[in-house]
Amino acid sequence: MERDLIEVSSPESGAWRNYIGGRRGWKVSVAMLVTTVKGVVVKEGEDVYITIGSRDTSSDRLAGYAICTSSRLTGTRGNLCTGSWTFHGDGALT
Repeated sequence: MERDLIEVSSPESGAWRNYIGGRRGWKVSVAMLVTTVKGVVVKEGEDVYITIGSRDTSSDRLAGYAICTSSRLTGTRGNLCTGSWTFHGDGALT
């Protein structure tokens, strides 16, 4: 997760800068070995609903909508291949 900083310094601030927190955002990157391509390929620009965290407990999970900003799938036919995807959050994580 990330958050923008907004400078709110004024002449009364003297030599110091003052900031407040701005809008929040988040990104996640995924890399994995892929055994089958069916249902795995997500292309740039696609909207997806993703869940991040432990499969064991729902309290450790965050979920939200995201836009795929990069997608890469490499390998040779008949062998395992590797894939990597980057998602940029489109709203809050819940």
